[in-house]
Order: sequence, then structure tokens, then C-alpha cells
Amino acid sequence: MVDAAHGAGFDAALTAPVDVGTLAHVLAGHGFVAVSPDECAAIGPLLDTLAGGDVDVVRELVDCLVDTNRIDLETMRAALTDGTWQRFGSGAHRIKGSARILECAALVRLCGLLESVAQFGDLATAQALLPILAATLAHLDALLAALRPPSRAA
Repeated sequence: MVDAAHGAGFDAALTAPVDVGTLAHVLAGHGFVAVSPDECAAIGPLLDTLAGGDVDVVRELVDCLVDTNRIDLETMRAALTDGTWQRFGSGAHRIKGSARILECAALVRLCGLLESVAQFGDLATAQALLPILAATLAHLDALLAALRPPSRAA
């Protein structure tokens, strides 16, 4: 079956049964991010709406989102190393809140899955999904940095 898939032009094939961890490893290896192009395109206008058109508020909101997501991802990585599943789940929950603000549905679902992983202490799945979360947040950080209004000159 794998040879047939390669012969048909696929560069990889998964054989049944496929679990979340295996799928996540493959997706991460192909640079998958849990945010759609349409969601990315909508973030700029959404930030403007949330800030009521005030560029200073947009800048503060962008800075807050980037900083808290970075801190929460670091917390999740440390919690995974320490086996502190409550902290891991809390970090996922906080990032999910940021994703809700930005209306990024796939990221909300990914964070919800990570919260469930934390409840069950599923180390293998957490290790498989965390690179997707990290890549997604890096993608969002770059987008937010591009959308961040410059500081006003003093």
C-alpha cells in the first residue's frame, strides 16, 4: 500500500489504525498550522473593530496577545517536562482564550484537545501536538507583528 501511494505521487502514507499522535507528527513535519488563511485575513479588521479604531489599543492588544501566548507556551513546555498536567492544561486554556478573541476556530479546537490530553495525562499525544501549537503561535506572532501599528514618536 505504501509503495502504491508513493507511486501515485504521495510523499507519505499512513496505515490503519492511525492515532492522533501519529497524525500530529506527520502534520507537524509538513509545517501544518492550526489557523486558516481566511482566519488570518480577518485578524486585522477584527483587531481594528475590537480596538474601536484606536491604533494605540491595537498595539497594546497585539503586544498582550503575543506576550501571553509566548509565556503560556513556555509554561506548557515546562509543565510537560515536569509532568504537571494542571499547568499544561491551564496554559492550553489561556491560549484558547486568545484564539477565541482572534476567532481562530481550528486553534480553539487544538487547545481544547490539549486540555483533554492534560486531563488524561497523555504524554505521547501532548508531545505530538505541542509542535503544531508552537508552529501555529509562531505563525500568528508573525502575522500580529506585521499588523502591529508603529509606536508614536515622543
